Order: sequence, then structure tokens, then C-alpha cells
Amino acid sequence: ALLKPAKEVGGDFFDIFYIDNDNLCVCLGDVSDKGAGSALFMAATKTLIKSHALNSKSTASIVSRINNELAKNNEKCMFTTLFVGIFHIKDGTLLFSNCGHCYPMLINENMSLSEVKELNGPAVGIMEDFSYSEQEISIKPNQTLLVYSDGVTEAKNKAEELYSENALKH
Repeated sequence: ALLKPAKEVGGDFFDIFYIDNDNLCVCLGDVSDKGAGSALFMAATKTLIKSHALNSKSTASIVSRINNELAKNNEKCMFTTLFVGIFHIKDGTLLFSNCGHCYPMLINENMSLSEVKELNGPAVGIMEDFSYSEQEISIKPNQTLLVYSDGVTEAKNKAEELYSENALKH
């Protein structure tokens, strides 16, 4: 994993932690805007994820609760695109909710890619009482899950050209 903020502090984050002996929570988020305000919103989001993930194995329930808490009294209208997954390490299943975030990709043994094109709702923090959904996929031992933020695809080279999602896929 690599996290390199556009400014000294930013709102992108990731976390990976065990919920119990069999389940690993994987999350990646991107808070709107940049700077100290985004960093504070990110810290709140990350804390809420850990708190709710330790009490629920439903990603839909986790992100619905996070959304409600972030949307309350959100005068600055900040939001977080968010991917939250619970990976069952014994059987390779991943239960996940993608809330307005970039589509993850499965990298196969032969390096071919397949996008996991499910969205389970909008970014969190926008509106209270949204009912998020969840999906489940199976990740085989020879596959890798790639979860990334738009900071990767929107990075620019010296000629100010975007890296792009197409370049990431190839």
C-alpha cells in the first residue's frame, strides 16, 4: 500500500485490520477537497469504520451507519467516496460495499484484469438515511484485489497529462 497526499495533509486513507480470527476489514476512502478539513473528516470516517466494523459483519450496515453519522450537521457538505470490504480469509469471499468509489479490479494470475463494477450507493456523508447494499465476490488464491483512489488515475506527468484509468488497466 502507498499513500501520498497531494498536500501536506489530505483526505485519502486506507486501513486493513482483523475483525476476528477469520475476517479482515479492508477499506479505502477519498474525502472531498484537500487540506486540514479533509484530514479531520478522514479521521472521523476512519474511526467510525473501525468502530462499526468490529460490531457488524455487514458492509451495508457499516456504511449506512457511517453515512448517517457523517451527514448529521455537515454544514460544509463534505463527503467520502468509500470502499469497505470484509474478507473471509478461510474461503476467499469478499463482502463489500462501494460507495461512489473507483471500481476495484481483480488481477488474475495471467495479469489480465476484470473490474468489479458494482456501486452500492453514493459517497457517504451526503444524505442521511440512505440504505446501502452489499455484494459478495470470491477471490481465488491466484488473484489480487486492486483498490485505488482517483489520485492514481488523476496523477499528472511532467507534461501535465493524466495517468488515466486506461493506463492503469494496461
